[in-house]
Amino acid sequence: MPEKISIMNPREKQVYTWFLVVVLVLFCLATYISRFNPLEVLWEQGEFWKFLFQDFLPPRFNASPVVVESILVTFALAVSSSFVAAVFAFLFAVFGSTSLSPWKGLARTIRGFATFLRNIPTLVWAFILFSSLGIGTGVGFIALLISTFAFMTRAFIEVIDEVSCDAMEGLTACGGTLPPISVSAA
Repeated sequence: MPEKISIMNPREKQVYTWFLVVVLVLFCLATYISRFNPLEVLWEQGEFWKFLFQDFLPPRFNASPVVVESILVTFALAVSSSFVAAVFAFLFAVFGSTSLSPWKGLARTIRGFATFLRNIPTLVWAFILFSSLGIGTGVGFIALLISTFAFMTRAFIEVIDEVSCDAMEGLTACGGTLPPISVSAA
């Protein structure tokens, strides 16, 4: 009879099993400390459907001027935070690029910082800022600014790093400094 070929290394399987046990213990501990009952989500399904079909659907299209104004403010916040983030992201991307940055340690630091900021969702940033700054449009602006800045910084760094080194070497050989090279080579 042929020998059974394991799909996973037994040591690796043991590590994953222990990891799962630790996560489950932490989940149980967190639910005990916070007094959160995960089964309550299942028990309260009736309330969810009641809210969905009585309060939420069908939508009311005769929105009051307050709702329209709130939608316009939200749109303005998104556009303005994206513009400000783009400006800062470009500046940080120039120094975060390994091909343009005069200090390689700074490039790694900026990349790590942008990755850290990008991995935290915008809603989490809003909750963090809300708890420290209070309610207001400024919190939404800053939360969108942080997330957009992080995303654009990483995207701009990747674009700058993919530019041919020949173009940057040619501009440097002609006496170009960092600002013209960063704008012209890309």
